[in-house]
Amino acid sequence: MTFHEKLAKLMEDRTEVDVNRNAGLEQGYIGGCLAGQAEPGGFKVLKLARYFGVPVEWLLDDATPWPPPMPGLVPVDPADPQSRDAMVRALATLRAGLRLDES
Repeated sequence: MTFHEKLAKLMEDRTEVDVNRNAGLEQGYIGGCLAGQAEPGGFKVLKLARYFGVPVEWLLDDATPWPPPMPGLVPVDPADPQSRDAMVRALATLRAGLRLDES
């Protein structure tokens, strides 16, 4: 299941405007993702994962099926250098098979 398919399924009871606003993303980002015009990247993926309560790895890994795993979700604070470094390392690991931008 692709990132775009997972995002659409997670949004079944939400609007694009609500997700953009409540997840702290710029207007139009979700619409671009759903249309395949915007690629998931960096802190945007982290914000979406936190908003929906799913692991970043699950959201980005096309090989993982629906439903998302819920137990063991560990919050990451991008303002905390240790948390940020851990997230950067996790994203670097995923980047091997995925195309991500740094925004």
